Amino acid sequence: MAQTFLNSQDGWLSQVGLYVSRKAATGDITVLLTETQFGMPDLSRVVSRTTLPVADIQVGAISTEAGLPSLVETRLPITPTFLTAGRRYAIVLVTTGDHYVAMTNTDNGVVQGTFFVSTDGAFFAGNLVDDLKMRLYFAKFERSRISVELTALQLAGGILDLDILHPGVTPPACRTDIEVQVGGAWMALDGENNGPNLSGLPAILPVRMTLTGTTDLMPGFGITGSQAVVSRPKTTFTWVSEARVLGSPTTSVKIVTDLQHFEEGNHDCTVSLLTGASLDGTETADVVEDVVLADGTIRRTSIFNVTSVSDYAVKIVGATVSASNLFLVGELIEYAQS
Repeated sequence: MAQTFLNSQDGWLSQVGLYVSRKAATGDITVLLTETQFGMPDLSRVVSRTTLPVADIQVGAISTEAGLPSLVETRLPITPTFLTAGRRYAIVLVTTGDHYVAMTNTDNGVVQGTFFVSTDGAFFAGNLVDDLKMRLYFAKFERSRISVELTALQLAGGILDLDILHPGVTPPACRTDIEVQVGGAWMALDGENNGPNLSGLPAILPVRMTLTGTTDLMPGFGITGSQAVVSRPKTTFTWVSEARVLGSPTTSVKIVTDLQHFEEGNHDCTVSLLTGASLDGTETADVVEDVVLADGTIRRTSIFNVTSVSDYAVKIVGATVSASNLFLVGELIEYAQS
């Protein structure tokens, strides 16, 4: 059976209150929170699933008034689930036990919904008169801003890059900030130039989540399924091109490389040729010329005077004094003359 309801405002559903008038000796109740389609529960879009053990089901004593049971509420905590304002959801109860739930047509606080019954889990028949007697409990918050410190990130040799992925919900008018502590100050990872400066390559990086909202609505994030990857570039690299097979042998090869953000005192870049059909020969440049372009890029021309080469590959070896001070080989141009 199921009860749909229209969620009137954004919030985190944290508990469901059920009223059971009679319960069997066995049979747990599976409580589903689902989205709806065409006003009916949609079991293909379950957003929360919780099991209510039969031993935890509360049942009131039989009342002497008109033979009606004295109902007792059974509160079922669920994983806090964010519900969007203006959407219709459903509470679905599934069980093999011979349990009875209380119904109401006068005092149900859940309005704008319909009670449904299903025997096959696919077709739901609606009841336009009665509703399932239940309560929905939404979270309230003590503060409108809170910081949750997480396990510090570590990487031997220092951290320069962060890649953090986590599930979460940030409602309108709320804010979620991932912050790290650098030099004793907390700074947000906002992806802009005013973000944290990790050029000092800290080996341990404290991290926290700062949530900002109101006492009625806050953002939320999940630990399960989240990950944080810390890294830094190597200080050396070796790159080898695909083999070039010329139509006829050449005696001169010229390689032009554009080195962006290259600093002669901190960086090194050497271009050489691997020659022969198996690329087991090595040729060093006979002439190396550097020209500084208007944007500061260094255009390095390496000229190789070779003897009858038909197969070659370009090899570039680079190095930097620090992983935080990198350069880029932005363009490579090759000339081969017969």
